[in-house]
Amino acid sequence: MIYLKQIDKVSAWEFYQNRDIISFSLPETVQQIEHHAFYNCREMENIFLPAFVAHLGNGVFMNCIRLQEITLPEQISEIKTDAFAGCFSLGLVEFSENITSIGDRSFYRCTNLSRVAFPSLLEKIGNSAFEHCSQLKSVKLPETVTNIGSRAFAECWNLGTARLSSNITIIKKWTFYNCWSLHAVKLPKELTEISEEAFFNCASLKKIVLPKRLKKIRKRAFMGCGSLEKIYIPASVRKIGEDAFACCKNLHEIKMHDTTQCINSSLLEHAKILHLVKHHKHVRIEICREHGITQEEKLLFRFWHEKNNFSRTIFFQQMQKPEYKIPIAILMAEEQEESVFKNYIQTNFKQVAQFLFRHGDEENSARLLTMCR
Repeated sequence: MIYLKQIDKVSAWEFYQNRDIISFSLPETVQQIEHHAFYNCREMENIFLPAFVAHLGNGVFMNCIRLQEITLPEQISEIKTDAFAGCFSLGLVEFSENITSIGDRSFYRCTNLSRVAFPSLLEKIGNSAFEHCSQLKSVKLPETVTNIGSRAFAECWNLGTARLSSNITIIKKWTFYNCWSLHAVKLPKELTEISEEAFFNCASLKKIVLPKRLKKIRKRAFMGCGSLEKIYIPASVRKIGEDAFACCKNLHEIKMHDTTQCINSSLLEHAKILHLVKHHKHVRIEICREHGITQEEKLLFRFWHEKNNFSRTIFFQQMQKPEYKIPIAILMAEEQEESVFKNYIQTNFKQVAQFLFRHGDEENSARLLTMCR
């Protein structure tokens, strides 16, 4: 064990790549440890930090690959960038309850860290703060947290559950990217946006409840969530990004409001049942497919968002009868120029008109015949 004389600061790069340090005890007078002071001390297994240490610099214990545990003094309020990055053996961290910020990449690739008890006053978790912590099994954030950085928990392959603070409004890019074991997530009530690839390839995620104030689901947000079976899109969501639910092979049941805009077909790629809600009126649509979603269904779903209530009503009726070919063109509410919709009417209008007539919709049957004369 190495002891130092009475000093108040350990300078930057002071013990850089020192291979003689195995155990280290700092004197009680030390108040600051500057950046990269113990960087790459690859043989150091433990270190004692005195109670009056109030400052740890950037990368202070970076790449100390044999460091097994650390107790942070009560005076410390912030963990700086790269502080413990690459500490592969670090299995136990006792945080000061006064810590309000965990910096970028502060525990990056701490592959032995299986449990983290977050301090009760924590407000911010930086970018990639716990990325590649492959043994981390659960995350429970205190209500004080308002900001989680991009890739904060990405590549945490054994992460099974995550409970986020109710004060978080945005889940940023790649936050839970490639968290294969993630099966339960509690999202905050104040959440308004799920960013690009936030839950990309969370293959074990079977269920997730989207909060009522959510407005945006960005592109590829849930791409590759192969176990996801049902999803309810709140009325507050106005747009779903490109491929937001692509490759969700078990996503068979979807509930959404007709105010939501989804121009791409990823949401319906594997759907069997679609529940549509408008002004508290619920319609259940059973989608018939033999070879996946058809081009007609893609056009139909896009067209549905561009037409009025009349067209939506017809859309509901047709989709409930899977034995009939989906009559896209019947959705026309007024005459149009040459288009796929008009061409479809000219080809299939008799079949569609007969179908409507048999089901008691004489008005729309006559309207279709008039439109196609």
